Parts: sequence; C-alpha cells; structure tokens
Amino acid sequence: MRDIKFRAFQKGHKRMSRITNVEFDRETGEIIAACFDNTSNGKHSIIPHFNWYRKNDEDWNLNNLEIMQYTGLKDKNGKEIYEGDIIQVLDKEDYPEPLILIGKVDSDKWGTWVFGYGYLQDFEGMYEVIGNIHENPELL
Repeated sequence: MRDIKFRAFQKGHKRMSRITNVEFDRETGEIIAACFDNTSNGKHSIIPHFNWYRKNDEDWNLNNLEIMQYTGLKDKNGKEIYEGDIIQVLDKEDYPEPLILIGKVDSDKWGTWVFGYGYLQDFEGMYEVIGNIHENPELL
C-alpha cells in the first residue's frame, strides 16, 4: 500500500509546500480544506508555521493552491514523484525530451500516466525528476 501524501504550489507566493492535513467533503470526496507547513520550503525555523486554506475562505482560498498527489513512486535518486513533476528518462536516445507527469493519480493496477508515453512504471525506475510544471515552466 502506498503512502497518501500531497503537496501544494502556492500561486501567490510562487512556492511549493508540503501538505500536512487534508479535509474532504464526505459526500463528494472533494478537498474542502488543506493545511500546509510553511517551513517546508527549505527555510529553517524554530517555530513551525502552518496555514489552513479552505474552500470558501476569502483570504486563504483553496483556489490559490494547486494541490498535487504523491504517486507512490520515487525516481532513481529516491526523490518522491508527484503529479505535475517533469521527469527525464535516462534513455535519452529513445526519449530525448522531458516527460510531464499528468492527470490524477489512480490507485488502480494500471499505474501512473505520463503525457504521451504511457505508464511511468514501464520505464522501470530509469528516470529522474528534473522539475515541475509550476516552478520550472521553461522545461516544458
């Protein structure tokens, strides 16, 4: 069973943060609130700084976040792979361009879809994360 993890890109601050808690609507399954650790962006702080974003909050609205789910996979360096990550297959002869991890991550047996190429599992760990669509648009 894979870990269920999320991260979020804060559009206004243009930074990625680790999601620590998520609340779902029991009827629709939609995310209605997310808490992130504002100290997880590489800065060190003695006191952790947490923020809650909610669906209908005026100042801390979920629309200001791009939430991405962990695929359960890691690249060749052990880095966790999330939706929206840009990966490079190490076989550059057959796959010279970076691949973009797209779509919602499903927990079915078919795996994680990569734009235009099929399933990430088909590459047998021969890839590495080189960025993501929010912080590295120049790689697209």
